[in-house]
Amino acid sequence: HRDPAMAAMTEWVLDCGNTAVKWAVFSGDACLGHGVGLDENALADSWGMPDGIAVAASGRVPESVASLKGRFPSARYAHLDAAAFQSVVRIDYAPAFGLGLDRWANVASAVNWDPEGAVVVIDAGTCLTMEVVHAGTLQGGSISPGFKMRLSSMSVGTA
Repeated sequence: HRDPAMAAMTEWVLDCGNTAVKWAVFSGDACLGHGVGLDENALADSWGMPDGIAVAASGRVPESVASLKGRFPSARYAHLDAAAFQSVVRIDYAPAFGLGLDRWANVASAVNWDPEGAVVVIDAGTCLTMEVVHAGTLQGGSISPGFKMRLSSMSVGTA
């Protein structure tokens, strides 16, 4: 639980994926807690009112997340989209518009982690994605069904 004497600002980061909302609470660079499934009352009770809320959504933003802006009006609110990442990441293939927000975020993290090096990012979620980044430029990537989707397609699509 949050120490009431903490003077640092508290930021809630919400990732609205295809199957669940994942959350993390930060104070500066320190992650105070994280989990799956959004219960804003429990978050506020455990970590205090947010000073900032950042939302990233690869698909539709659930109503519970959209309502946070009105529920905590004094908190800074940012909704990340592909345009925010396009100013950080160079693309060396087309079409860039086909990348989901999750893939943009992975590439931006790779560029931030090693701006001049070569990085391969593998993300195992609902889908399995891979991005190849070299010298701050996305060279290409792939997307395929994740573990559960693969098992489901095998049981449905085979005798």
